[in-house]
Amino acid sequence: MDKQTKGYLYAALATLLLASGYIINSIVMRSAGPLTAALYMFAFSAALLLVIVLATSRQEKFMRSLKKFRKQMIMLGLLTSIASTSWFSGLILVGPSV
Repeated sequence: MDKQTKGYLYAALATLLLASGYIINSIVMRSAGPLTAALYMFAFSAALLLVIVLATSRQEKFMRSLKKFRKQMIMLGLLTSIASTSWFSGLILVGPSV
């Protein structure tokens, strides 16, 4: 498959997944608070990452990257936590359609 076709495929896949993310988030927000919804989302993402890393036999490369970029990963985690909590709190205030 050439690069242009892959690009179109990735763009279409990203559009479908992004749209489904908003729908799933609005469903979760009906029964959970912003922190619980963020916990579900990030726990699922971490579990999926672990499955992918274990399935592709890239454990060594993954562990080297974690050790090499430890400070950056911690900072990224903190900023992402603040951003996601703010985003879910905003969903409560204005609703998912806005």
